[in-house]
Amino acid sequence: MRTQFVAKVVLLSTLFVPLTFAQTAPASDSGIPKFTSRSELVMVPVVVTDKSGQHVKGLKKEDFAVLQNGKSMPIAVFDEINTQDTALPPHQTPDGVFSNAVPTDNVSRRVMVIVMDLLNTPFADSADARRALFNNAKVLIDAHIPVSLMVINSTGLHEIFGLHSDPRILETALDRVGTPNPTDLHESATFGWDLGDKYLYNQYQETVAQLQNSIGGPGTKLGTSNPNPEAAYQSYRTHHDVEITLFSLEQLAHAYSGIPGRKIMIWITGGLPMNILDPTSISAYGDIMLDTYRRTFLVLNAANFSVYPVDAHGLGLESMSKHLNLTSTMNAFADATGGTAFYNRNDIGVGIRNAVQDAVQYYEIGYYLPHESHGKPQWEKIKVKVDRKETAVRTRDGFFSGYSEKPEPKSLKMEMELAFASPVAYTGFPIAIKVSALASGANLTFDLTVPPRSFRIDRENNNFANIEFAAVALGPHHQSSGIFARRITGNLTLENADHIESQGFAMHDTITLPANTNRVKFVIRDNLTGKIGSVVARLNTNSK
Repeated sequence: MRTQFVAKVVLLSTLFVPLTFAQTAPASDSGIPKFTSRSELVMVPVVVTDKSGQHVKGLKKEDFAVLQNGKSMPIAVFDEINTQDTALPPHQTPDGVFSNAVPTDNVSRRVMVIVMDLLNTPFADSADARRALFNNAKVLIDAHIPVSLMVINSTGLHEIFGLHSDPRILETALDRVGTPNPTDLHESATFGWDLGDKYLYNQYQETVAQLQNSIGGPGTKLGTSNPNPEAAYQSYRTHHDVEITLFSLEQLAHAYSGIPGRKIMIWITGGLPMNILDPTSISAYGDIMLDTYRRTFLVLNAANFSVYPVDAHGLGLESMSKHLNLTSTMNAFADATGGTAFYNRNDIGVGIRNAVQDAVQYYEIGYYLPHESHGKPQWEKIKVKVDRKETAVRTRDGFFSGYSEKPEPKSLKMEMELAFASPVAYTGFPIAIKVSALASGANLTFDLTVPPRSFRIDRENNNFANIEFAAVALGPHHQSSGIFARRITGNLTLENADHIESQGFAMHDTITLPANTNRVKFVIRDNLTGKIGSVVARLNTNSK
């Protein structure tokens, strides 16, 4: 039986200024999703290189043309970004205050995330890829790029080396990723590669048993479309692996979305076990997979991530179908985010070095979408042209438009659950939590502070705001022992809307914690933009 938090009811009127609502008719609460019809600014990072692969600098706005679905779009924002190799300093907070805020010093940094995909990569290839990455660690250390090292395995996403860590210990961190000895891997609870397989098969068998019991009892046949239970399990495993991968990439994008500028993700993988030609072809795998895939690309593009998939398999022999799955997946992710896929080569260091070089300089181009509603999310094709001979242009080839301001309940629930499960804090919605009672099993008084312009106030809809706020109590063994949630929504008066945009807001509340709680994780989501922030408040300690 789940223990619930005891919480006071809080509306917008509890914010630090005495907020009042404008007198308007209540918004419809129908199940029909509402899609934005305002003109939205689309930002497109662009890398331009000459025939020798060197960056072309000094281009002007007039040298570029942007087309969406073949139609020329007026360029509203243009900037040439030359990044710096300075470290990302940690955000300092007083004792008892926990924050997900990132530095706001207006420095354009080179930020790189290396993802070792152990879930979709055979053991031998993963070991080779780790050794190759270890051998190329000096490239990253010498480049002075803020780097984080992440692992995706059957249990999800894991952080090995944080962005604020000293790059000189990257080689030591790589030693933690894996080991050539399979026995050691299976004894590891954190970095095992196939530890989840037995659990997954048991989960699959439980699902089958539940279906049998709901139809006619144990032994009832569930149809003849897949009479081979082993094949049925493999299909189940395939969908599970793809979902875990997409969930992990979504969590990564949310974690780094608060850091300004273009970011590089080097995804060392064996490829997803499915054939994806472009983001629209995922619809063949069902509506749930389409929603997950679409959400992943929305977040990757919003976070300004360019994905550089690197083939962990090298030049080894493999079946034609597996090779097609690998290359199609890698190209789909690279093309949709403005990265480059590297495969059919044994030296993954080439991909790493090229990605490092790409991070040095780029152009940021922005244009406004037409003032119209698409009715539903759809893939919009982008093409960028440069009026300069013998140049190559690399940018993302499209994006999903029609962001829903009222997401489906299942999708919203999944986003919040992923935020709670993420090993790294979400930074898209900056928040600070100050706790004034640090006793386990007692009332916890907290103050939530949100900086100015952290969430959208819809001025065209009578200053409407819509925020999801939730918290989960965590015990010593990572178990969730309670949940507290509320939605803060309504139309603000003009005075209050102006005040919040210039000053931010704060909320004060008290919750009763279950016994053995040692941490509370807070998650906040702007339902008008999809931006999410999260922070963990640790109890009985001042460490952050």
